[in-house]
Formats: sequence, structure tokens, C-alpha cells
Amino acid sequence: METQQTKKIISGDSFSTFVRNANNNQHRTSRGSHKSGEYFVVTVLLEGSHDSFIVPTEITKIEKNSCKFSGWMSIDGHRINVSGQYDRNFENSFVEYVGDAD
Repeated sequence: METQQTKKIISGDSFSTFVRNANNNQHRTSRGSHKSGEYFVVTVLLEGSHDSFIVPTEITKIEKNSCKFSGWMSIDGHRINVSGQYDRNFENSFVEYVGDAD
């Protein structure tokens, strides 16, 4: 996978589900770590791709209709750290590859 690859999120779980799951992951003892097996996922559809999931582990900024986040996802069995934005209507939602997960 290319460094700094960005993918548009065109559909997925609701904004409220995203925020709730991110908060749950952020406040768990495991903090949503993939090693723990204890995390809440958000299903998304990435542009030019199939259904995937994001495990948001931190919301870095939240507004009425959008939030910026960090977390991780699995692509072809490979876990990667990601950041991005998630909004109610998916108009400006995206996920960006940050680096390999531990």
C-alpha cells in the first residue's frame, strides 16, 4: 500500500454510530487495540473498493455534523493505522493511510 494514500468514504454506518463506537473504543482499557480483540468497528464503503471496516480509536475534533478521527483498519489481512474525517452525509468523509499498525 502506498504511503499517504487517501480514500473517499462514500457510505457506511451512521454518524452517531461512528461517534459512539469511537468513544467506546477510546475509553476501553484496550483503547481499541487490534491485539486485544476488544473493539467496536464501523462498516464503511470506500470509493472504488468493497465494504470494509474502520476501528476508530480517538476523535480528535468533533462538530455538529462531522468529526476527525484516528484509528486502524484491516486491508487484505494487513492492519494499518489511519486518520480521516467522518460526516453525516459522507460529502467530505475520507480515510488516510498513516502507517503500519504494531
